Amino acid sequence: MHNHTSPQTQQKDLYSGMLYLELPVSLTANTFPDGCLHLVTGERVVYIPPIKGCIALWPAEYMHGIHPFRGEGDRLGIAFNVAAVNKEE
Repeated sequence: MHNHTSPQTQQKDLYSGMLYLELPVSLTANTFPDGCLHLVTGERVVYIPPIKGCIALWPAEYMHGIHPFRGEGDRLGIAFNVAAVNKEE
């Protein structure tokens, strides 16, 4: 579990994300929580299952991690950070 902010990073409107490119057929609801995104938002815990072609986006200060997948096949995704920019400032 980690987040993408620190006292040195005073970036406002910073978001983290995950784009799921490929998922093995062996990754199913029966293998929960394998491959799921795990978010901790204050007192809430949220699990987001991977869906091919979908992007999950959340505030970068949320603690998060991905549960390992130990089955057959490959799980391929791109993790990223993005900052919202206000051009009026």
